[in-house]
Amino acid sequence: MIKKLPFLFLVILLSFNGLSFSQVESPYSNFNPEDLKNHKDYSKNFNAGNYSTKVFYNCMIDLIDAARKEYCYLDPFLHNIAFDSTAQFQADYQALKNERTDLNVAPYKTIFYRLKKFGLSNRGTELLTKGKATLGVQEFSYYDACMELLRPILKNVKLADVLLDKKYSYIGFGFETDEYMKTMYASIVLGNDRTFRHYVFSPMDKMAPMEKGKAGMDYFDAAICKKCLDDYTLEELSSFVSVNKDGEVYLECNDSKALKKMIGREGDAIVLDFVQTSQYDCDNIIVDNDKIFRGFPTKPITFLDIIEANEAEAKSLKVRAKIADLPEMIALDADYEIDIIILKEGKVACRTIIPKSVEAYNAHYTDKINFMKDLTSFKTAGEWVATAEQSEFSIKVPFTDMKKMNYLYSDFDTMITNVQLPAYKINSIEIIACNSLNYISDPTQIKYQKQRATSIQKSLASVYPNAPITISYADSWEDFQSAIVYSAEYYDLSFDKNEAIQKLRANNGKVAKELEAEYLSKQRYAKIVFHITFVTDGEDEQKFVNYKFNKTLAEKNYALAFAIQKYMMNQVDNKRYKATYLDEMVIPTTKQYVAFLNNQLYMKYFFAKSLDAETAKQMKKLLVFKPESQVLMYNNVICKVYDGELTSITQITELQAQIDKLYTLNNIVREEVNNLNIDFQIKILDYLQTAPKNNEAIALKNNTLLKIKSIRNPVMPSWQAAYKLASIFVKYLDYDYAIDIMTPFLDNSRISEDFLFSYISLLGHKEDTYMSSLFIKAVKLAKEKNISYLCALLNKMSMNVLDNEEVRKISCEFCK
Repeated sequence: MIKKLPFLFLVILLSFNGLSFSQVESPYSNFNPEDLKNHKDYSKNFNAGNYSTKVFYNCMIDLIDAARKEYCYLDPFLHNIAFDSTAQFQADYQALKNERTDLNVAPYKTIFYRLKKFGLSNRGTELLTKGKATLGVQEFSYYDACMELLRPILKNVKLADVLLDKKYSYIGFGFETDEYMKTMYASIVLGNDRTFRHYVFSPMDKMAPMEKGKAGMDYFDAAICKKCLDDYTLEELSSFVSVNKDGEVYLECNDSKALKKMIGREGDAIVLDFVQTSQYDCDNIIVDNDKIFRGFPTKPITFLDIIEANEAEAKSLKVRAKIADLPEMIALDADYEIDIIILKEGKVACRTIIPKSVEAYNAHYTDKINFMKDLTSFKTAGEWVATAEQSEFSIKVPFTDMKKMNYLYSDFDTMITNVQLPAYKINSIEIIACNSLNYISDPTQIKYQKQRATSIQKSLASVYPNAPITISYADSWEDFQSAIVYSAEYYDLSFDKNEAIQKLRANNGKVAKELEAEYLSKQRYAKIVFHITFVTDGEDEQKFVNYKFNKTLAEKNYALAFAIQKYMMNQVDNKRYKATYLDEMVIPTTKQYVAFLNNQLYMKYFFAKSLDAETAKQMKKLLVFKPESQVLMYNNVICKVYDGELTSITQITELQAQIDKLYTLNNIVREEVNNLNIDFQIKILDYLQTAPKNNEAIALKNNTLLKIKSIRNPVMPSWQAAYKLASIFVKYLDYDYAIDIMTPFLDNSRISEDFLFSYISLLGHKEDTYMSSLFIKAVKLAKEKNISYLCALLNKMSMNVLDNEEVRKISCEFCK
């Protein structure tokens, strides 16, 4: 009879003549790494009759490593000749038989025995595949040949999940063609540190810290254990078991109904495995990896056994039951831990629950989903960029006092400072001294005109010594013309300059005297023109951009103003600009300017810690102006999610419907809606913390957790957001999902120590994760950041994590 599959490891085989796995669409089907495709060796022509086995081997391993890195962030596989030998043994057999098969001749009929043949434990798995070894006259590279073998695995989700499983850290690869060299057969053997046999139990060793035989248990069976693997509530079992001073083992919990759901089905049972600290000595691990258990296991304990031993009140849901005694072989004062082995069908060992120390400190993340920008309401000619533009401005220094000949800077300095412009540097200054029309030929007044201009020049030179200053002279005809036209009696003087001068001089200047106070006196002045370049360095850039935006928008040049505003938003996104100057944007509150107003609110909200009622009110007003705007619809839903607390399930239902509607809008990016939706689900879970605990609330909680999983983007928008969401799933004991959320950020140098140590504690909750390369990487990072904290954490975690050889080395070197 064929041996059953090893505990916790699945032997998988490809059988394309009759796949036992359902064919579902695989997310890995399009795997095609260009860098490996163009590799100098792997792009060479492959000839099955004469090829480099080393290049072929390396190509296949690099492809598998690349897939694991791309999809699971895993480090490259480790290698050991025993794995390669095991794989090659089966590859040769398949090639000989010209058949893809998981069977071999006795006594090596299954992978269980083939691993033992090469000195390994039974804790390994195998993937079998075949592919074309030639395409005839068509080009066929080493890369193509390897993809022929890898592609069928990646196209099958269940097979791909085995290849990409994080618990595997070692790989063996064997390959061989049939005798006609048309088909390549291959075997991929996967395992980890527990696949090695560091210690082999001998029944003759009476001092061995473990039980003989299999203790009545059978090895893992995928079909039987399937549902058990996904039940994350089982993780709570490790906290239920304790040992008193007399060596009596008790199981205590507050809800017998919940306990029954965990282990109360027909055929369910638990086995307590007592593992001693001495088995994990730094110099020698005394654990037989061929065994299902590590130490001294109890007999199977059923839910009925627990209830019959219950010492709690009969009408209470509480459970307090003595379920075992400390094994006689273990002293009362010994250091040990208790692993809980979950059995199905009375004896199939499906899962081991170990003591754990999962933590998620300081996971509070207050960032919010930002508003959406309006980038399409106006067409722009191109991208606008802030540059040091040249411009000019002018002031008028009046010559109203006919006796005043000399002007000091203090006579007109406030005129300059009152000009509202962003920072600038002066390139040159131009003084245009103007006389009124009645004095344009008067020698005395011309002399005075020059004297005044010269004094102004000297005053400016004392303040702006590096700016060239020029003087020119002019009359004020244009000023006179534009002013006199409003005079009912003298408007005719605006028709012709020469006629106007003659009439002003006639009759000994009679008309000039009548117009002196109201008109002519105001037309003797010095116009000072400052030719400038705006400063766009540092903070001055934002002031200039604000000025440029306001000026352009006031001129109704909407396309240019929109381009400028896009530039402003980019700088806000890059945190180059400050919130201080956003209120200085002058935008009319009318329908025509809705896009500009929306973007202004986007920038203000970007800087805000949270949404305030006034911002929400303004955004709602914009939607009234333009109810068809998808951007405004999205932004108003954001306001509803963040403006205030949830108060009822009815409110939640209505708001969920509005969020779901956003998915139907073609201008809204689905990933953005996903992030908003997840934040809303988190608010629902917060609401349920204090809501009445009725069936409706329980159903909503379960649906909310499932909804988060269904809508989450592959990577969260930030490590902070990932940590916050992961901490929620930690609360609900779904450690695997929390790990998946956090893993993409492990290489982010900015993650906090709390994030890193929480991640380590999560990986340490079961063998599938603490045996992974991710655990090694995280522990090595922690060693560099805070070795004291790392040692304290490792000492709180199950000693089983020391099955990971690299982690054990770190622990032994730095923590003992």
